[in-house]
Amino acid sequence: EIMPSLVGSEMCIRDRNISGIIFTSLMVVAIVIFSFWFFINTLKKQMELDEMKSSFTSNITHELKTPIAVAYAANDALLNYGLGNNPIKREEYLLDTKEQLEKLSALVERILSMSMKERGNFRLDVSETNIRDMFEKIAQETKLRTTKNCDIQIEADDNLTAVFDAKLMSSVVSTLVDNAVKYSGESVSILLKAIRKSDKLFLSVSDNGTGIAQEHQRHVFEKFYRVPHGDVHEVKGYGIGLYFAKTIVERHGGPVSYTHLRAHETRH
Repeated sequence: EIMPSLVGSEMCIRDRNISGIIFTSLMVVAIVIFSFWFFINTLKKQMELDEMKSSFTSNITHELKTPIAVAYAANDALLNYGLGNNPIKREEYLLDTKEQLEKLSALVERILSMSMKERGNFRLDVSETNIRDMFEKIAQETKLRTTKNCDIQIEADDNLTAVFDAKLMSSVVSTLVDNAVKYSGESVSILLKAIRKSDKLFLSVSDNGTGIAQEHQRHVFEKFYRVPHGDVHEVKGYGIGLYFAKTIVERHGGPVSYTHLRAHETRH
């Protein structure tokens, strides 16, 4: 009468041991599969990052070489071909040189700002700024730079002000406006809007451009990211404009987002 009980206990113990071994084996297999997936995913992301860095290096080299070449050619013409004695040509070439140097300065400013932010010693030079004045200056500069038919409307109270780094925030809005111009057809309509809700200021740049496909929208603010399909390949860029905008806005304590509304593109 005792033996069956012992046998039953032994079988129960063996069953528990087998169950434990199976469970442990399944856990080990699951860990191995997860580790393999994590490794492949990390490797894939690293390869994508390397590809984006290579594209960034190629694009930024082009962006640096072009204004340098134009400024050099203008300076050479003034020095070596006697055009410095012609007031009209002298002013034309000097203005061209100034424009190219401003492009270089803006590019260097963006790169330095991001580098300082990543090192942790990024500082904002804040002051009270009139929003409408900032918008009007950006609109004027954009119309001077582009050959497209560019209609820029402004919705902001005349006395609306905010305390932020005016130079950097102006560069953020200019970046969004430049994108609106680049990624559009023969003409573009842009709306610059600013409203205050409680203690928060909301800035938005809306346009009727081509927009961004849904699968790429969540990546547009990533460093070096450029939409890999469609008309964007026809537009020169280096994939740091929107990342720069995100960096500056977040440094001011606010979020930045992209919203696709039918035929309109809006960034806040």
